[in-house]
Amino acid sequence: MAELKSVAEAIDGKQVILVEDCTEANAQPLLKHFAFNAASKGSEIHLLCFDQTPSTWLKDMPATVCSQVKKYDCFSDPLGWESCQPCAEDAASTTGRRLQCSNGADFEKRIADGLNASRGSSLVIVDGLSTMLRWQTAAWCCRWLRRMASTRCAASSSGADSADHMCRVVVSLHADLLSETDLLPLRHVSSARLSLSAPPVSSIQVNTFSSTLGARDTVSMCELTVVRPSGKIMREVSLLARARSGVAMEF
Repeated sequence: MAELKSVAEAIDGKQVILVEDCTEANAQPLLKHFAFNAASKGSEIHLLCFDQTPSTWLKDMPATVCSQVKKYDCFSDPLGWESCQPCAEDAASTTGRRLQCSNGADFEKRIADGLNASRGSSLVIVDGLSTMLRWQTAAWCCRWLRRMASTRCAASSSGADSADHMCRVVVSLHADLLSETDLLPLRHVSSARLSLSAPPVSSIQVNTFSSTLGARDTVSMCELTVVRPSGKIMREVSLLARARSGVAMEF
């Protein structure tokens, strides 16, 4: 996969990264890029899928990445009607069990137990938080994300470097399906935000970039917003596209 160096440097050290997509721009290729990079650095990946099963999400990912993923199925049985039985496709994995999104306390405990059991740094990918907001409030989700991002730092009591026990959280949501009442607190709790949208059709730069990829509809606008420790906000707009080799970017 292509290196998104400018994005990677900008979000380095950020604990909660919010990725907003829409009907015209899908965030999943970007999430998979984060997973690929985390796996290449030896981090453990905790994948929470709300819009499809984890196995479907990982279908096109290399085996080297899949071997480092703990899967949490938040899609198949959100109300617990099937008593949280293991998915047939993930029966051998305890993390393949279906999670009840409507039971906030049990849901959070299951994720926290998985993080506490992991070693070294972790990357949590939450794909489809918009669906979670059908069962829980935005305020609950904000508290959950903050607690999850601090889990590894709190658990590193062995004297090792806390950087080796850092937990980073990457969250995707469908911004065009949510109200400002839900979006604003989630944006506030994040330390970096990537907003994807459809590019202007008349843009010469977009047309040129698309022609090099051979598929115009793969291009989207990406606005990166980062809150620095000083409180200063940095914004940068780029063109993002998915090529056959993965993800490519041009500024």
